[in-house]
Amino acid sequence: MANKHSTHIGIKGSFSLSTIEIKCLNIMWKSKVDTVRKVHEEILKAEFNEEGQGLFTPYTTVMSTMVALAAQGILKANKSQKTYYYEPAFTRDELAEKMVKAIKEAL
Repeated sequence: MANKHSTHIGIKGSFSLSTIEIKCLNIMWKSKVDTVRKVHEEILKAEFNEEGQGLFTPYTTVMSTMVALAAQGILKANKSQKTYYYEPAFTRDELAEKMVKAIKEAL
């Protein structure tokens, strides 16, 4: 399954991201600060525009993904209001650098 999270890709123990995590992060890097609902709406828009794909990512999948990314320190969660707001903890380049470093350390 494409959206299933993997504990490794090719090299045991290396840092990896699932397809849905990458989708959420790409949206977050564009918007900087967002809610689960807005990220979900952007994912649905993209899925709707991909003709013939028949995709539908549930809201709860996006929510659990963003909560997991926050727990890993990849997103920051602002819980000061009723609605949670998330923002990236790293730029795209910083996260890519961390991933490459994890792969190098696994070799």
